[in-house]
Amino acid sequence: MIDYNLIMYIGLGLIIGGFCLFLYSQHRLRQLDIEQWKLNQSFNKAKEMEKTWGLAKKIVSRRYKK
Repeated sequence: MIDYNLIMYIGLGLIIGGFCLFLYSQHRLRQLDIEQWKLNQSFNKAKEMEKTWGLAKKIVSRRYKK
């Protein structure tokens, strides 16, 4: 004979387990978004520094070219 309580508990366990995995995946996505944002900020800062130093090198090379 089928024990319906066992089937109910198995189903409830699967639903709760799926919900926990969903929460974990959302947490991990948030961590990856934060990491990507930090890398993007660092890249933009480096690009700005390169642009600034590139202009400075051109100005200095023009002054001392004589």
